[in-house]
Amino acid sequence: MVFHMRFNLERQADSEGDTLVAPLLLGRASAQEVRRAFFAVCRSKANLDSSESKIADRLESGVERELKWRNKFAHGDWWVGFGRKEDGSGGDPILGRPGALNRGPEMQELPANTIDEISDRLYALRQQLGEFGDICLGTWPLQHKLNWTVRVADIFTIDDTRIVRDGPVAQTVGIGTIQYS
Repeated sequence: MVFHMRFNLERQADSEGDTLVAPLLLGRASAQEVRRAFFAVCRSKANLDSSESKIADRLESGVERELKWRNKFAHGDWWVGFGRKEDGSGGDPILGRPGALNRGPEMQELPANTIDEISDRLYALRQQLGEFGDICLGTWPLQHKLNWTVRVADIFTIDDTRIVRDGPVAQTVGIGTIQYS
């Protein structure tokens, strides 16, 4: 997910003619800095209307949520192969985090199906994020199939709980129906 945000930003900067600028600007940027830059550039380049801004806000909120998981996964202490379930099988992996001064360590069991759900959610978000970025930055690969410049609202809408790829032209471009959830 972070790679795709960074890649879109680098590709945007490269289109200005100097292929060294983007890697120099983003080289050691944290995931949060890449997120902020990505959404700022997308908002600036695409001139989003109110419905598209809501889509951007929802995507950015999703990215923030997944970055928190990413940090827990990357920086937490993993306990794998410890303990037993009631049926005698091996225990689920446990993700631990050292405690702060005013509280003890946090321990969370993460069964394989939970990790799979997180992975599936991350994949769907990455797909939406990639297409959103391509649309905003003018690099959408399906643009050649239309005789006008596609906008975010042409592809995405928001229902009560999620971003959906069912805008007015979403299914007229691409191969078959693209679902991200």
